Amino acid sequence: MIRANLSNEYTLDQLRNAEDFLSRIDEICYSLVKLRREYSALITSSGPKGYVCQSVECGPQKSTCGISAELLTRRISELSSRYHQLYDLLCLLKQDLKKISKTKEFMLLYLRFKKGLNAAETTARMNSSVRNYYRIRQRALYPVCESLLKTELGRKVLQNGSSAVLHRYFR
Repeated sequence: MIRANLSNEYTLDQLRNAEDFLSRIDEICYSLVKLRREYSALITSSGPKGYVCQSVECGPQKSTCGISAELLTRRISELSSRYHQLYDLLCLLKQDLKKISKTKEFMLLYLRFKKGLNAAETTARMNSSVRNYYRIRQRALYPVCESLLKTELGRKVLQNGSSAVLHRYFR
């Protein structure tokens, strides 16, 4: 059950960042796919089978990449680490949200972030007043913040927003 005591445990920025994270959850999940693709591409172009990495320079072949072996090794390690951190964060969030699955708070999160309804549509579907919607919304964001605080990557999300976990391809 959601806590009735809503003491100011989380700053307004942290609550906004948690909401931003939820609103971009599909894009964040797609970051897992992008991380895996880049990882696979780097492994494939890193050298013959059996080698972890070889020094490759810019070349006309598609199977070569323009970074040194040292940088390639670091990038592969970083991609693997980021993939596992993001995967663990999303699994933890899913597990934590299951605990509130039968509540108004979960219904609000579902309608707002899964179904993509705006605040007015969510209010209408929940047969609630606008004022009550914002109260429920704040209570609903608390378990999300608590879940995010459990991991280092989640803490980065609360501090910097969802851009902390979105993957952009290495150039």
